[in-house]
Amino acid sequence: MKIYNITGGIGRQIAFTALIPKLAEKEKIIILTPYPDIFENNPYVSRVLPMSMPYAWTDYIQKKENEIFAPEPYYNTRFIHKEIHLIQAFCEVLGIEYDREMKPQVNIARFILNDAEKFKIENKKFIITQFIGGQTPFSDFKCQQPQGQKRFYPADKAQALVDKIHDAYPDLKILNMSLPNEYQLKNTIVIQAPYLFYVALLNHCETFIGIDSSLNHMSAINQKKGIVLWMGTSPVNFSYDHNINLSGECKFNDPHCSRPYVRELGDFTGNGQPWNCPDPSCQEIKPEIIFEELKSVI
Repeated sequence: MKIYNITGGIGRQIAFTALIPKLAEKEKIIILTPYPDIFENNPYVSRVLPMSMPYAWTDYIQKKENEIFAPEPYYNTRFIHKEIHLIQAFCEVLGIEYDREMKPQVNIARFILNDAEKFKIENKKFIITQFIGGQTPFSDFKCQQPQGQKRFYPADKAQALVDKIHDAYPDLKILNMSLPNEYQLKNTIVIQAPYLFYVALLNHCETFIGIDSSLNHMSAINQKKGIVLWMGTSPVNFSYDHNINLSGECKFNDPHCSRPYVRELGDFTGNGQPWNCPDPSCQEIKPEIIFEELKSVI
């Protein structure tokens, strides 16, 4: 049996599901993951092993009859140089043919679908926003900021955008996908719920506004059109064509004004300078621009 050890966050896990039908053409596969819900009920997956599962190593990994794969797309040369998408990088690492029609596939439990339908009935028209990503409830958000998380949308601009939406569309609810340790916004709803709940909600919302994070990848499952803000990461690597992808531009044309995909790579641009930009706000996208795009999809 082939075992695939998939590391990384929710978005990366969702992107990998696009490969599963091809990987399992000859036999079903086993997935080892920190996010087992993403792979549960997948018809091509024989078993899902949570990273924390006792005896997973001795019962599955060490068995000689099992083949172990640990694909690392972030170390693909073409991915590093912003030439290919994350899904294609996974394909190249694993030696399978890439097809632009490959889409993430997630099967959601009925009780989560029911909760999403109930939310829709109670709130009627709503949008989903996500301005911060890559966190856990135990992260120190303030400590994360200086480490290059330029993909986050600033709190003051996020609040200005939410206020514009609230004033223009008073009957439209704004569900902000955020954790308790992240900044909170007025005129929004916040629900601490399983992440697949938001996948289900994308079937019912009017649209979404997000950064390069999990909501962006979730939208690829059902092709829900939204607005994705690109500031410190590349849309070539992580975006989807069905969305409106807004990019900020570095007015200093600084080659380091882009968050390193993995910090261990260090200075992959090659000129020996540390990752830094003279103006931390240079790639931020104005709320007014986002609001104008929102009017076209609401």
